[in-house]
Amino acid sequence: MIPSLLLQPIVENAIKYAIAPRESGGTIRIEALVRGTQLHVSIIDDGPGIADSTAATGANPASPRGVGLANTRQRLEEIYPRDHSFSMTNVAPQGLNVCVRIPFETT
Repeated sequence: MIPSLLLQPIVENAIKYAIAPRESGGTIRIEALVRGTQLHVSIIDDGPGIADSTAATGANPASPRGVGLANTRQRLEEIYPRDHSFSMTNVAPQGLNVCVRIPFETT
């Protein structure tokens, strides 16, 4: 189980910033796996990635990207106060991997 609409702003950002600006389009891949008691979900695109300062904080107030991602971080904190993670990592040769880790639940 995953909270409703948790991934939607992440996928929207990938479309808006990684796919739509390119005439040739691009790729978004969503992966999920269970490790022990945790669910790891990654949204990976092949766009330009983000600045290192934005990747470190997960939100850049000067960027429209920051709003949806900041909201996602806030929701994770409210739902799973001490049992979640949210990270963004540039991938080579280009792209961005947004990874969310939450408790694995089936009901």
